[in-house]
Amino acid sequence: FEAAARVAAVLSLTGRDAVVGYSPDPAAVALGGLFEPADPRPQAAAEEATRTAAFVPLPERGAVRFAQRNVQDWLTAFALAGLPAAAVRSALAGPDGRVAPRLREPA
Repeated sequence: FEAAARVAAVLSLTGRDAVVGYSPDPAAVALGGLFEPADPRPQAAAEEATRTAAFVPLPERGAVRFAQRNVQDWLTAFALAGLPAAAVRSALAGPDGRVAPRLREPA
């Protein structure tokens, strides 16, 4: 659950729709870059989560996206719940200080 929530939060906060297992492109959201390499368990949990019905495989090899936006929003909210309020405000607010439209549901 925590691994899937981290994937959701990263996708939501970066404005990306898909995650890949590995990519040499530093702009891509890759599972390998979301977790500390010293502990492989969270990455393994995320890989396992991407094989559930919450995710849909994409034509690009190894790429998946959330099957429904509300699942991504829900998991994003859980991921952000453990952060200090100032960090959440900073992550969700746009340059004008308002919550970005795409992030209103997780907020």
